[in-house]
Amino acid sequence: MDAGDSREESLTQSRKRSSLDAGDSSVQSSKQKSMTSAGPMIRHISPARYLKDYMKSNGFDNAGMSLYTTIRELVENSLDAAEFINELPSVQVIIQEIDDTMIGFTPLNPIYKVICKDNGCGISHDDIPKLLGQVSCGTNFGLKQTRGENGIGVKKALIWAQMRTGEPVKISTSTKGQSYTSVCELSINIEENIPVIKNHVKALDKEPWHGTEIELVIEGNWSSYRSKIL
Repeated sequence: MDAGDSREESLTQSRKRSSLDAGDSSVQSSKQKSMTSAGPMIRHISPARYLKDYMKSNGFDNAGMSLYTTIRELVENSLDAAEFINELPSVQVIIQEIDDTMIGFTPLNPIYKVICKDNGCGISHDDIPKLLGQVSCGTNFGLKQTRGENGIGVKKALIWAQMRTGEPVKISTSTKGQSYTSVCELSINIEENIPVIKNHVKALDKEPWHGTEIELVIEGNWSSYRSKIL
């Protein structure tokens, strides 16, 4: 092999190495782009946002069903609260159609105020915002539900009410031996899954009682689900 042939072979090998190096860089660049483009596809959402996005699959797919589901969740929660302290349940439910001027816009369906009051264990003053204003919080407070969904069902109702009317939930509650009633109005920050407290005070009781009263303003359809509710 003469000197010319040797130089030509050396140049050929050099071109091959350059081509391989360029190919590796292209593959690495492609991988990086792929990883970068895949990044925005991964979304982390709060538990409250998850419930909001899947309300239809949780019994809130229409106004009539939503009214029925709200009442069922509230009553189941009340029955468990009474059972927790071995108390014979006494649950009062009030469903009242109200003027839509209270919410500041004209909805597609009638608006109802739903009140559910029980003689259960009640909720301690400081625990109310976290227990009712944050999703995935319930059993940590010592109440093991047997009928409902460990407080999740009630929070679905709160989120539905918030979505359809924008009105906060009102909670009045007292525990055994307590001399005051805790009154709290709150909504849920859906994106951050934290309670937004409008009002949270203690009011002296005129007479002792224990239990919880929850008041919601929701969009519903009484006529289509009346037979299921009564």
